[in-house]
Formats: sequence, C-alpha cells, structure tokens
Amino acid sequence: MPRVLISYSHDAPSHSQKVLELADALRANGIDAIIDQYDPHPPQVWSMWMDQQIERADFVLMIFTERYYKRSRGEESPGIGHGVAWESVLIANELYESLHFNKKYIPVVFAGADKKWILPRMKGFTNYLLQEFTLENQNSFEMLYRHLTNQDATPAAPLGPRSLVQHPDFILLESNPFLVTQATAKRRVRNWNELQRIRR
Repeated sequence: MPRVLISYSHDAPSHSQKVLELADALRANGIDAIIDQYDPHPPQVWSMWMDQQIERADFVLMIFTERYYKRSRGEESPGIGHGVAWESVLIANELYESLHFNKKYIPVVFAGADKKWILPRMKGFTNYLLQEFTLENQNSFEMLYRHLTNQDATPAAPLGPRSLVQHPDFILLESNPFLVTQATAKRRVRNWNELQRIRR
C-alpha cells in the first residue's frame, strides 16, 4: 500500500478537521496516510519527525492555502509556522536535486480560490481540488486515489502487430516481398513475359 504524508498549515480548527477527514478517507481505502494529528507527541523533535516522514513517504500531498503559501516562502511572522517552512525547504531541495522531475509531491486545494496560492514551482504539476472524500461520483478524490494507487482511468489499449499499408503509387509483387513503383513492376512483367517467350 502507498504511504502518503499530508503537509498542511494549521489555518483554523475547521481546516485541520478537513485534513483529518481526508487522511481518514484515504486510510479507509487502503492508503497509509500520515498526519501530525495522528502522532501529536513524537519521541523525536518535530524537524526530525518531518525529515523521516517525507523520506519514508511514497507521496506527499501539499494542501495549499494562503497561509501555507506564505509560510512556505518565509513570509509569515517570526516564530510562526516553522513546520510548513521546514517541510517546504526539504521539498524544494529535493525538487532542485531532481531538476524538477517530480512523481512524489502533489498539490491539493480544498477550494477553487486557493489555486492561486499553489507555489510557482508546483504549478506545472497535476493538482487536485478536493471537495468531497468519496469514490462514488467520479470526482477529484477518485482521480487522486487513482493517482496514488496507479489505476489509470483510461488504460492504454493493447499494442497490436504493425500493419503494412500499401501506398497508392506502389504495388506489391507476389514473387518479391518488396514494394516497387508501378513503372518498375510493369517493366519486370514485360521482361518476364519476354523471357518466357524466348524459352518457348
């Protein structure tokens, strides 16, 4: 099962509750979702906990809001939002090292208006607007779930054998498996007929 860390800012109790509902929904459908609310008192310091969780995760969902954006860019008031700021540094470093080849970090928003707060370095990747957390209505949650579990909504058709398509200006001689022009074919037929006449 994929392991998924959810990175988010503690904007308000309602926002944290929605993140919890997302994590619970993922876990109910076989995905090992991790959030700080499940482990509020880790034995190691928080910076080490975040390091370990990002390293162990197969995917990291980044829940973008205005506050998450500002904390990621170091624009929050001093002493506030160290968790998001630290995670953002770790993520930015990994993307830098991979030359922005990214299969791990997934931008997510809970409201359409929050798409403007997706960090510039993440805007080029597929993002998901999640407004419900069920797999019943072919919604964005289902598309995210397919992404996390490698289940394409439209699988590629099986690859068949290559077909030989005859060009209108060419014909295929039965005695020769190569395409030739009509003029060449006619000349070969005349030569063959002449040879048969001589032999007779």
